[in-house]
Amino acid sequence: MSKKIIVIVGSLRDKSFNGLAAEIAESALSEQGVEFERLRVDSVPLLDMDLASDLPKGVVDALKTVQSADGVLIFTPENNGQMPGGLKNLLDWLNHSNSSYGNVLKDKKVGAISLAGASAGAGALAQLQAYCDFPYVNAATPLDFLGLQISPESFQTGEFKPTETDVAKIKKYAADFIAVL
Repeated sequence: MSKKIIVIVGSLRDKSFNGLAAEIAESALSEQGVEFERLRVDSVPLLDMDLASDLPKGVVDALKTVQSADGVLIFTPENNGQMPGGLKNLLDWLNHSNSSYGNVLKDKKVGAISLAGASAGAGALAQLQAYCDFPYVNAATPLDFLGLQISPESFQTGEFKPTETDVAKIKKYAADFIAVL
């Protein structure tokens, strides 16, 4: 039976470094016959409990999408040592237990990769791990999250050219993630 993975990129930038890493992973997923679907962080409004009784369409679609998947693979930049607010907002909607869908992240397998500066996304990944481990979220994280360092030149030029080593690490993480589903 085919597996399905939801891919979330925590950046909205067109040429996002983490978006490019997601494309590398998606290629690896595709090569192994795994179905994947991108879920955009801007597909949901800001979390507003006044909307809980009549969920917006974007929220319902996101909940159904994640509910139907075997796992979620997150690619997150690091902003000031944290995961981006848009990613946190989407995750908050996904574990919104007051909806008829319940917490769709509960026991869902979650993997994460961060391409960032000198810290290799350590702050964002630690925050994401703490989020997944939080008792009301209870997502399963069977693999250590992967942080990769982007060269200062990439930040200056706005272009990320992954090394062969980076590509190999991303593809291996995708393969390892498939194996634990």
